[in-house]
Amino acid sequence: MVKIAKPLRLHDLEDIRRQQPAIVFYSAKTCWWTSDPNDLCCPHGNPMRTCPAGDGDGIPLDPSGSPLFQTDDVEGFLKSAEEAPEHYGRHGLRAFILAYHGNVLSEDGLPRCSSKWEMYNDLLDYEEEAAP
Repeated sequence: MVKIAKPLRLHDLEDIRRQQPAIVFYSAKTCWWTSDPNDLCCPHGNPMRTCPAGDGDGIPLDPSGSPLFQTDDVEGFLKSAEEAPEHYGRHGLRAFILAYHGNVLSEDGLPRCSSKWEMYNDLLDYEEEAAP
């Protein structure tokens, strides 16, 4: 079971623009992405900086263990998302933002990700239905 983090780590794309990150990391196999190098995981599922095997210099992964791509064209990455919100499903950019590291958590509070945009859209549907 997964849930939407309260509060969200990322609320909108302007949050990223204000931070002016040098790079964006995004998963090769899931919808996950981040602009914070501290979010990258080692093969053991730990943050790279605390990898128990001491191989924190290995290939960075997303929380599911998928390898990553990266780009230093942060604005191009964000504009590409803004130009095709339908790619992310019925909630568009809201689903894309939800895929940012730490916006979806497991019951034990660990960041989670999915290979399908449907999961993010379903979480947003559930949140809307549960709202008073």
